Amino acid sequence: WRGRSYIHCSWERQSDLEKYDQSAQQGAARGKISRFFQSQAVALGNDWKKVLEDGRRAKSTPAHAHHSHSHSGKGGDNKANPTKADDGDEESLDDEDHFSPLHLEVDRIVGCDESELDMDVLARQRALNLRVERLALKKREKEDDEEEKWLKGEGGGNEEGDVASAKQDNSGKKVEEEKEEEWDPEDNVRYIVRWKGLQLTEATWEYWIDIKRDFVDEVEDFWLRQQAPSPEEVEEMTEERHPHPRSFKKIKESPIFGFSEKERPIAKLE
Repeated sequence: WRGRSYIHCSWERQSDLEKYDQSAQQGAARGKISRFFQSQAVALGNDWKKVLEDGRRAKSTPAHAHHSHSHSGKGGDNKANPTKADDGDEESLDDEDHFSPLHLEVDRIVGCDESELDMDVLARQRALNLRVERLALKKREKEDDEEEKWLKGEGGGNEEGDVASAKQDNSGKKVEEEKEEEWDPEDNVRYIVRWKGLQLTEATWEYWIDIKRDFVDEVEDFWLRQQAPSPEEVEEMTEERHPHPRSFKKIKESPIFGFSEKERPIAKLE
C-alpha cells in the first residue's frame, strides 16, 4: 500500500482493488495489475500461473515433484518450459518476487510523537508477549499429540468427550484473548521506524499496536537513547584523557554490532 510499510501488505482480490482504487489517475490499479501479469509472463512464460502452482506443489510434496521432473524429462514436448523454472528460476519460485523478509524487521526507531514514556509499559508488554508464545507452544504441542494419536489409530474414542474438551478449550482461549486484547492507551502512540534493507527515506510512522508484538526491545533502545547521561557519566567522559597512539592495538576479531547485552525487565502479570 502507498505510504505504508511492508508489514501492512495484504492479499486482495483484483475486483476489490479496481473497485476501491482511489488513485488520482483513473484505472491506476488495473494498469499496475496488468504490468504485473506482463512481468510474470516475461519471466516464466505465458503459462506462468501453472508454473508457479507447480512450484508450490513441488515444495509441499518433494517426492511427487521428483517423479514429475523425471517424467517430463522423458517427453520431448514441453510447452510451459518447466526446465526454465526448475533450473534458472528455482529461487524466484521460492519467494515469487514479493519482497525481502528483512523489510519486515525493524532496524532502528528514530522518532516518536510523544516526549516521554513509562518504561513499565515495555516490561508489561514483554511479559504479555512471552505468555502468548507459551500458549501458542502448548497449542502446537497438543495439536501434534492429537495428530500422532490419529495416525496411530488411537483417536476417535469418545466423541462427546472430545466435543466437551474442545468447547472448554475454546472458552479458555476466549478468556485469554480478552485479557490479552485489553485496550492499551499506548496503542495510539506513533514511532518513526527505519526498516532493515531500506533507506532512511523509506521510514514510516507506525502505531505501537502494530509493533509491540515483536519489537519491544527496539522501542526500549530508542527511549534509552533519549535519556541524558548522569552527572557522574559526564564527569567521567570529560576527565578521561585521549589515549596515546602507542596504546592502540589491532583488533583481531570484528566486534558484533546491533546486539545489546542489556538485561530486559519483564513484569509479573496478575
